[in-house]
Amino acid sequence: MKLSEDKKSLKINLVGELTPDQVETLISDLAELRANMNPAVAMERPTNPDKRISTQDEPSIMAKRLKDGRIRFWLRNQGLGWLIFNFTIQQAIALRQFMISNTPETDGGPNLFLNEGSDSGPAH
Repeated sequence: MKLSEDKKSLKINLVGELTPDQVETLISDLAELRANMNPAVAMERPTNPDKRISTQDEPSIMAKRLKDGRIRFWLRNQGLGWLIFNFTIQQAIALRQFMISNTPETDGGPNLFLNEGSDSGPAH
């Protein structure tokens, strides 16, 4: 795979069969290359109904507070695999406030949080 000098196109040659692990690696490599292409992915969510967006109900999710105070979210997409998002404290607060104001109060539920110092654990 090779990104053009103007970063507006990508040359890719695929031949043969790929295993699931190879497909995940390819998706990850393509995403990394896309992150360096022009134009960049829009900061606003797409409003075009024709735009293909991966959607999944009830994804596996885990979270952990990092040493620097940020919150790390792991989200598992059935096709893309595990994605990691590191939220600033401000983003985490905004997300918390949104979730609290848009969900009923209940007790229990799955434990989505990893033990301090752990960067792995069972998926929920």
